[in-house]
Amino acid sequence: MPTVFSTRVHKLNTDYLNYSNILLDGFPQSSPRTRIFKPIIGNYSKNSIIQYPKGYSTEYIKQKIAQYPSGKYHQQLKTLSLKATKSINSFIYKYSKKNNLNQIPCDVVVCSKTSETQNNVSLVHLHYPNEWSAEEAIGKPFNYFHKAIKKPDGRNIVPDSYKLIDNFIYSGKFYERVGAYSIRCNPLLNLHPTTQRSKLWQKSEKIEDFYLRFERQVVAGLPEIDSFIFLIHTYFVSASAKPALLKSAIINRDPYCYPRDVINRFDKQLIDCCDSYIKL
Repeated sequence: MPTVFSTRVHKLNTDYLNYSNILLDGFPQSSPRTRIFKPIIGNYSKNSIIQYPKGYSTEYIKQKIAQYPSGKYHQQLKTLSLKATKSINSFIYKYSKKNNLNQIPCDVVVCSKTSETQNNVSLVHLHYPNEWSAEEAIGKPFNYFHKAIKKPDGRNIVPDSYKLIDNFIYSGKFYERVGAYSIRCNPLLNLHPTTQRSKLWQKSEKIEDFYLRFERQVVAGLPEIDSFIFLIHTYFVSASAKPALLKSAIINRDPYCYPRDVINRFDKQLIDCCDSYIKL
């Protein structure tokens, strides 16, 4: 089974809604500001709750389905009630017309209140994890996912705030953030910690192509079970598909942007790669 998008890796662009165009101004320090939106029933709009990707090979989808069930990719607390399970499934069906989590192309996390000021992750279902596992996340508070991501002043990018959690659950609003930008050698969808992946380039190596990976994250409340659902969609754009955009993102980057470690090591090679396609 393939580990990337089959043979369609050159000029790869699954960002059919052009989220990445914001990077013309450079990689930002953190994700763009949260957008509140009114959801629609449909899967190919910026106002879709669950978006269906374009460009994923049939072979890869089959591979995704074949890897379940597995504790590496699915975990739920034993205390998760039948009412909670029905609420989650009803939400998924409403916005995707699919009957279970295996049939939708995004990672799913459910976070539940355990007291007035405490919360934990009560369900994790992964399709394309970005270097984390269901086993390690289950039972943790929601800010666990961003614990290593700090602002320049040292504060956590997502505070451990019960007011934030209450807002997610009970406000009736739908939230979108696009970010978690990174630069990859290959467009690997499944980055579970147990999978093998390619090493980065050598310092003197010519880069033939590289890939922007980013996420579209959606949060919606499930107030009937004192929980919210967190959906993560993965997108890839290759330098061969949008060379001018990625060159601008690199040159105009914020010094504290997410992919700074890779960019700072390989900035000239990455820019040379973009130029090779701009000149074509």
